[in-house]
Amino acid sequence: MHARYIRFLFIGSSLAISTILIRELLAFFIPSYLISVILSYGISIVLSFVTHKKFTYKSEQTFHYISFIKYVLIALLGLLTTSVFSLLLSNWGILSLLFQNFDKTVAFAASLFLASLLTYWLNGVMVFNNSKEK
Repeated sequence: MHARYIRFLFIGSSLAISTILIRELLAFFIPSYLISVILSYGISIVLSFVTHKKFTYKSEQTFHYISFIKYVLIALLGLLTTSVFSLLLSNWGILSLLFQNFDKTVAFAASLFLASLLTYWLNGVMVFNNSKEK
């Protein structure tokens, strides 16, 4: 396994947990599940770009709007993927039976994981493709 991939997994996992916690906190103030998912994901997009640029890819390039725009577009695709899967999974009766009061949290966590597979691949190809293994 490459060191970069290990960093990606560690940072991504930390950010996923942070995003779930942010969504849980927002749920106290925002009654809409979908809006709390969207807001927490938006916060996560910014945190993710900064941390992956600095720590995963160790990019020393100055900030480039084009890279950030690509990253945001890919993250928005991840948001769409997360939102659709969250709604599908949270309305799937078996999660309610298995996880009772935590069914929406489990749905959101599973959806984040599915979206991360897609966004990891797209970011590697489209945003950070010029980065060398460090």
